[in-house]
Amino acid sequence: MSSHHFVRDEQEPAILILDTVSFELIGPLLEWVPTVIVDVAQLPLALSWGIKIDIVLLDEVPTDELITQLMHQAPYQLIVKQTDKTALETGLEILKSTHHHAVNVILPEFVPKRIPLESLHTINIVCFAAGWRYYYSRSNTLKKWFLAQTELRFFDQVSIKDPHGDNVEKISQEGLHVLCAQSPFWIGERLH
Repeated sequence: MSSHHFVRDEQEPAILILDTVSFELIGPLLEWVPTVIVDVAQLPLALSWGIKIDIVLLDEVPTDELITQLMHQAPYQLIVKQTDKTALETGLEILKSTHHHAVNVILPEFVPKRIPLESLHTINIVCFAAGWRYYYSRSNTLKKWFLAQTELRFFDQVSIKDPHGDNVEKISQEGLHVLCAQSPFWIGERLH
């Protein structure tokens, strides 16, 4: 996209920060000024980057100290999580209600069963955890270009066909690969 294009709200993936992350990883995700949602535990880190924070997820009613910290962030929203909801569930519900179509989630660890199934049908979710990027294939087949030696992680039985159509155990050559499973599946790709 060139600089003369305008990006509408909700068009770019939002960012949901639920764990410590380096600015090196998050910087490129901020390129088009997405909606940024931060769990209160990660707020000091996010504020240290000098970025615009749109929503802060809280465990309890905000303190005067917190409101003072956020004074330069106006406008923003403070949302107290329901006791029976995780920060992830709350963040995804907010994004669904605001018609976002995609989100990059920063997590301490990736566990596919913690991602609400209903969210996978409405929001394109990409998760970053412990040096890996995880994404969901909504069908049982995914075609994707991989660099040689890309390290992958699966949570279901997945077969890989290389650019020549041969079944392989790992990505050994660059090119378009086809990943197949019995049902929609998560795939993890190690970050370099």
